Amino acid sequence: MPWTVLANGQDIADFARRLAAAPMAGGGRGSHTALSSGLLFCAGQLRASGLRSARRTIDISGDGIGDDGPPIASARKQVLGEGITINGLSLDLPGTNPYGPFAAMFGLSPSDVHAYYRDEVIGGPGAFVLAVDDLADFPATIRRKLVLEIVSR
Repeated sequence: MPWTVLANGQDIADFARRLAAAPMAGGGRGSHTALSSGLLFCAGQLRASGLRSARRTIDISGDGIGDDGPPIASARKQVLGEGITINGLSLDLPGTNPYGPFAAMFGLSPSDVHAYYRDEVIGGPGAFVLAVDDLADFPATIRRKLVLEIVSR
């Protein structure tokens, strides 16, 4: 979705309709996780928006480590250097291995996705990561994440 200002209930309802109708891109077997590219893209969108605010936050969610694009450390450093906070939602759902064939290469087990987001992805004032280990907890965790971001200073 393009950059959109949500100023009232009608804006939110219109955005939700457009988002629900938008095609899903990427994913599937053999896809890669380009967390760093996503962070850099979002920072560019914030710069290009022409809007100024007291807080700028990127929300990033995923079930694996960044295995495509520039190194996560350099992208994270650039984004944080622009004064943007990065919050995360890490997913470690039963029966999945978010690292696929790369687990041994990184010396990680599937349960380390939460630590990866905490230690390598999030950053900035008040940054946090919330963990989801059961799909049934996903809606409540998303709500909690939004509330924490709205009320944070």
